[in-house]
Amino acid sequence: MLVIPASIFGLKVFYTFQKNMISGEDMKLFYAHSTSSEDKSDWQLLDEHLENVCTKAGAFAKNFGASAWGRILGKSHDMGKGSYLWQAYLRHVNNIVDEFSEFYDGHPSHAFTGAQWLYKNSKDVGKLLAYCIAGHHGGLPNWSDMGPSALKNRMEQHYPEIEIPHSLPDFPKQPPISFEQNRLGFQLQFFIRMLFSCLVDADFLDTERSLDKSKSDCRSKFCDFSELYNEFCPLCQDRSRLN
Repeated sequence: MLVIPASIFGLKVFYTFQKNMISGEDMKLFYAHSTSSEDKSDWQLLDEHLENVCTKAGAFAKNFGASAWGRILGKSHDMGKGSYLWQAYLRHVNNIVDEFSEFYDGHPSHAFTGAQWLYKNSKDVGKLLAYCIAGHHGGLPNWSDMGPSALKNRMEQHYPEIEIPHSLPDFPKQPPISFEQNRLGFQLQFFIRMLFSCLVDADFLDTERSLDKSKSDCRSKFCDFSELYNEFCPLCQDRSRLN
């Protein structure tokens, strides 16, 4: 069960601007995913991955009026990979030595960085989005649990600095649904799970597209739901009449 505090949407947003440390040209050195290629020619660039997942997650969430929420998730979910430490780790596991190697310090976390950044800049909308980003690899966390796995504890920890250019998103003023006081807990956790699904699917599909294009191409060969409906609905109706 996902545990969420009910006191949200006071809509008081706090803004923090960070100085960009690198230029747009340097973004070509920051990667989201790697292959066995030593020259990194087919590694996926981080800004490309963030933009692709932003577009996909926004399109998925549009079906329930939450496109803006999905886009923020997609753009922020892997911000933690924009640190020198994470880029050094990616090179290290591929036995590559370059300008990032001096920053290597083991396997740093990346999922909590974007979550923390959104939460620090919005204690209501950002908090809801933080659940999805923090859990996009390991599953949705509870806000308060025993031990360090609780999202509240994660949001208080220190993570590597984000070195890629990033700007504060335009947080939605309200969710796309009307909350009812006697159903607030259920509605909130269900809304978060819907957003979480959009992010995880978008992330997986874009990663697959980058690392296994042949498998990704197979997905485009399947019928969409409207075609399946038109194909099978008459059969269901015939069976109904027989019964």
